[in-house]
Amino acid sequence: MNIEPIYAGLWSILPPLVAIAVALISKEILSSLLIGIFTGTLIYSFFAHTGFMYSIELIFDFMIDNLASNASVIIFTSLLGSVSQILIDSGGASGYTKWSEERIKSSKSAQLSTVLLSLICSIDDTFLCLTVGNVMRPIMDKHKVSRAKFAYIIDMMASPLAVIMPISTWAAAIVACINNAGLPGMKIFMKSIMFNFYAIFSIIAAVLFAIIQKDFGPMKKFQDSAKKGDDVSRDPNFTQDIKQNSGKIWELVIPIAVLLLGSIFMLLETGGVFSGKSRNFASVMENANSDLSLNFGCLLSILVSLFLFVPRKIKFTRFSDSAVEGIKSITSINVMILLAWSMTSICQNCLSTGDYIKNVIYYFNLSETIIPFASFLISTALSFAIGSSWATFGILIPIISTVVAGMNENIIAMSIAAILSGSIAGVNCSPVASMGMMASAGAGCKHLAHISSQVPYALLVAIVSAVSFLIFSH
Repeated sequence: MNIEPIYAGLWSILPPLVAIAVALISKEILSSLLIGIFTGTLIYSFFAHTGFMYSIELIFDFMIDNLASNASVIIFTSLLGSVSQILIDSGGASGYTKWSEERIKSSKSAQLSTVLLSLICSIDDTFLCLTVGNVMRPIMDKHKVSRAKFAYIIDMMASPLAVIMPISTWAAAIVACINNAGLPGMKIFMKSIMFNFYAIFSIIAAVLFAIIQKDFGPMKKFQDSAKKGDDVSRDPNFTQDIKQNSGKIWELVIPIAVLLLGSIFMLLETGGVFSGKSRNFASVMENANSDLSLNFGCLLSILVSLFLFVPRKIKFTRFSDSAVEGIKSITSINVMILLAWSMTSICQNCLSTGDYIKNVIYYFNLSETIIPFASFLISTALSFAIGSSWATFGILIPIISTVVAGMNENIIAMSIAAILSGSIAGVNCSPVASMGMMASAGAGCKHLAHISSQVPYALLVAIVSAVSFLIFSH
């Protein structure tokens, strides 16, 4: 799109704030995102003097542009929906449930098992949310763990794991972003992992709250209702529940293993390992096509699942119906993600949100030891407003890199870690964040119930993280 951006100043963060306010009032996400997007295009049209009708045209232009540029992600989430539904209808998920019933005897072990499975599926946050959600949902229901608590565990494991795992879709994007900012990407990223306090503390918190079995705030209300057999956080519109049949656990394990191994294989292939173009891990991650790799893994998993269907004499039409039904089940989530992307694009490409944040940073002329702390706060605020971790670190890493250039290497790594930490902290509290939507979808939880119950936990971890950045930067 050829759009001349304008500098809207403080107005540049109004669209996401409007969307958040409307979501909290109306309890409805799609219309809230649309209102936020319309607010952004109206602000642009006012400053650029393009007229009211152009603001309407921009809405569709941005949606079309984001759909085109992110088509591989939409395909990936749709294929994941197919994989999930096939695992349910084939009996693989039911087989895992039966197998786990003999081993998982309590609410605590169910939650800890969710954490463990999340570690296995940490190659991508979306994959983690949908796969772990569909596999563990009936087990969590059986042990009366609320959908809100389930969504919290998924959310606290998804992005935090992906952002500190060297082999993940996030790592490839982060390394490329740091390289483009003129810093040694893989070296800085690897060093930043130990300083990524929010990600580390989030994972620790999810484990601790699973162990101690104590909750507070809205989460306690949802947990109490689940224990009484009436989980009020459960999404009544969610229908992708496990069907009890004669499936075996290997009918779940094999497709998931194929998905993971197929994705890793294609990451290595596109990264140049087999052709000899890449000689080290850093260059592999920089050159790899993560979207293609994940889609390849999903497609391979679907094909393997088809062959698992054959020995059970299940008709091909049933297999096809399951695949299509899986795509349908994820459609509303894809629409929400598309709208979230569109609002992020408007903030970035129309209203110059990044330039506004940059000017705020330079205005305060921060000292070296305070930069990581300030980077965390700014990153948290920005990601909360625009609802995107990737857009946040994409905006802030180039800006902060120029600020910390020439400083102590620990300060540089800690500042990058602070941006990454904040980019997750903000979206964990934002109702317009696509990642939270995926966690809600995976858990079958009302989205606003998930966010409202997660915020106190996320804020607690964020406060501890902010203090840690202050302490370790001195």
